[in-house]
Amino acid sequence: MCGIIGMYEQKKGIDPQLVESMNTAITHRGPDDSGVYMGKQIALGMRRLSIIDLAGGHQPIYNEDKSIVIVFNGEIYNYQELRVTLLQKGHLLQTKSDTEVIIHLYEEYKEKCVQYLNGMFAFIIYDQKEQVIFAARDRMGEKPLHYCWLNNQTLLMASEIKSILQYPNQYTLNYSAIDRYFSFGYIPAPQTSFTEIQKLPAGYYLRFSMKEQALQIVQYWDVPYDAAMQEQSKENLSKEFIELLEDSVRKKLIADVPIGVFLSGGLDSSTIVALASRLSSAPVQTFSIAYTDQSFDESQYARLVAKQFHTNHHELLVQPEDLIQVIAQVFGKYIDEPLSDPASVPNFILSQFTAQQVKVALKGDGGDELFAGYDTHIAHKLHRFYNYIPQVIREKLIRDMIVNHLPISLGNYPFDFKARRFVQGAELPQEERHFFWQASFFPQEKKKIYTEQFLHNLHNQNPYDIVSHYLTGKTVPNNIEYLDLKMYLADDILHVGDLVSMANSLEIRNPFLDHRLVELSARIPFNLKLHGFTSKYLYKKSVEQLLPKKIIYRKKQGFGLPLGQWLKEDLFSFMTDLLNKTSIEKAGLFQYSQVEKLMKEHREGLKNNRKQLWSLMVFQLWFNKFITNRKSHL
Repeated sequence: MCGIIGMYEQKKGIDPQLVESMNTAITHRGPDDSGVYMGKQIALGMRRLSIIDLAGGHQPIYNEDKSIVIVFNGEIYNYQELRVTLLQKGHLLQTKSDTEVIIHLYEEYKEKCVQYLNGMFAFIIYDQKEQVIFAARDRMGEKPLHYCWLNNQTLLMASEIKSILQYPNQYTLNYSAIDRYFSFGYIPAPQTSFTEIQKLPAGYYLRFSMKEQALQIVQYWDVPYDAAMQEQSKENLSKEFIELLEDSVRKKLIADVPIGVFLSGGLDSSTIVALASRLSSAPVQTFSIAYTDQSFDESQYARLVAKQFHTNHHELLVQPEDLIQVIAQVFGKYIDEPLSDPASVPNFILSQFTAQQVKVALKGDGGDELFAGYDTHIAHKLHRFYNYIPQVIREKLIRDMIVNHLPISLGNYPFDFKARRFVQGAELPQEERHFFWQASFFPQEKKKIYTEQFLHNLHNQNPYDIVSHYLTGKTVPNNIEYLDLKMYLADDILHVGDLVSMANSLEIRNPFLDHRLVELSARIPFNLKLHGFTSKYLYKKSVEQLLPKKIIYRKKQGFGLPLGQWLKEDLFSFMTDLLNKTSIEKAGLFQYSQVEKLMKEHREGLKNNRKQLWSLMVFQLWFNKFITNRKSHL
């Protein structure tokens, strides 16, 4: 596991000090080792967190005649099988690392090498003979890669944006992306918060020809839904699911360093613990955090699972006072574009806690996206019945007289909060409705809070237009499931997970995101995922012999923070200091009177404005660090 950088300079040549600055900016991703390839026009660099082949895995790594060089971030779980095949084909491998396997696969298959990889990865290859730079990102987006093509003569690539920002240039604020952040809570690929910098989307590769000065961005994989697939029995699908998931866990337990498992006590993490315990000869090390607020605390379930599988369990109690410093650290230092997912904070704390004991942790990300585990899937189903009610009754009676008068609650997604979201988005088309329900700000709220300058720079953008980019030309059984995989999972959950874990030099592995499991999920009929109003139906039936039903069928809680209450009390001063009038007006994007109103309504219990306020706080922390504190041309 590493951080990587790449630079191509057509005219100026490579500046070694600049390369070192780019590499140093991501030292936290790889504190164990560093390496640089330096040519006249090209430089590659890496910071290494040693996981596989501790002694022999130093990067960059070369092919036999040193005409091809690679820097790599990630893990290839089938590298041992690939290594055998490559040796049989006559390749000479000098190390036992997974990195070296990729470079020889590239020799054999060029751009098609990515099709042979089972893993999470981002890598950059320089092919000296072909004068080609080839970079790729894994299918699901577990490992990040950003790029910047400046003035048709400079190509920059890096695991994190902060490395690219080391290169002297006037980076401009991407108003379109910032508006999408306030709509989705994250910035969907390929945009970033800077106009000049792009994300390489999940399942894509980049190819740059130095001879032709041509940059190509190509999709090599997508979720393979097959409209003509044959019917399979529930029993066969269930059997295949467990076998594939167990094999995925087995592969992710391979390392030359200690491994643990994040255990929330939810279905996904508990399933991973059950399978890891079955496969491990020693007790599995499990890690969780606890809250005093019972509506958010899952520690009793984590302890139940730990006890059943005899794990070596570690638990950390998190108090509000622990958070202020962590919030400023996470959003002011490590997360280099706005991401309003509150789970980033407990994920950071848990990663920091876990990294004291192990260097690798397994996590349950992806289970909800693959098997319709979110309440929004149930809400869409309820919407069909809601639509049968005459519109005048929906709006005048249900919305205006009942839902809008429900008492305000600040617990973990309370009924009144979900009911208000439901009725506010009920009249929209399905895809817009889905993201509207998850939004930080509704469209009418943004019009009130944005300044005239911000609105002018948006040119009447509809932030949800990007959804059509993913669906155009696609035939998928369920648009919402597909969009969650391509957008929410890749650009929010996995992006946050990578940044906060690597900030603590901890590698995260996600067994549910093995592409074989994703491809199996694409073959499972949606009514076996959401059966009636039971989410993850087939999945739950499949693990009944593994886990207690108390764990399988308990209500989903999620991995969040009690922000609603804390923003009224423990975090109120932090919030008002951060969202002060001077800072808001200096940014020039929001009307302070509206920001002040949101804080006042929340403090007095008139509205639950936690999503809006938290999004503004995260943005302001990012803005202070990456805009106010650096010379940028806005």
